[in-house]
Amino acid sequence: MVAREYGNELCYTEATDYLRFNGERWVESKQEAVGAMEEFLDLQLADAYDDLAKAKEALVATGISEAELNAGGKKLEATLGEGQYKLLQEYLNAKQYLIFVLKRRDMRYIITALLAAKPMLGIDINDLDSNVYLLNVPGATFDLRDGISKEPDPADFITQQTSCSPDEAGKELWLSALDIFFCKDKKLIQYVKETAGIVAVGEVREEALIISYGEGRNGKSTFGIP
Repeated sequence: MVAREYGNELCYTEATDYLRFNGERWVESKQEAVGAMEEFLDLQLADAYDDLAKAKEALVATGISEAELNAGGKKLEATLGEGQYKLLQEYLNAKQYLIFVLKRRDMRYIITALLAAKPMLGIDINDLDSNVYLLNVPGATFDLRDGISKEPDPADFITQQTSCSPDEAGKELWLSALDIFFCKDKKLIQYVKETAGIVAVGEVREEALIISYGEGRNGKSTFGIP
């Protein structure tokens, strides 16, 4: 059930153990997996209490008092009509289910359930960050081939994210700085832009050793390509 309900939030590899999708990227964390299991158990517990309350309400509505219901036993069953007996069985089943759910909240059961779910949630380690053209930023994922952004998708299996999102703020300052650093040499500036863009791609497409040189106050420390 955990694999079914959290298949888009949890995955497992032997190299990383459990990872959980936080809404923007996959984070390696066994504790987050435990947290997902506890969230699932909280929902399950709420459903169990709700089912029990509805079953009890249905019985009381037929004229059975809460005292008689709590006493239970053969004596109560002997006084019930066919419809009431059926409702009683539903009540007893709901009660047993609640007991079952409460037992499953023990940490031993949680760890056992996560171990059992590994084969169902397992992926290949090479699936992580496999699309070198997808750049994950806070709140979005960009395809570097066309510059189009989309909502972060767990199916992309992205684990890396930039610290900031692209926008127009500072664009003029950036362009002005390039003009100053490279003396308005358009060809050189274009080369620098392309080189800066290449480092955003998660794959070695070109091999280059970039050496910044020159006298002081020409941007060597201000501008740098990681």
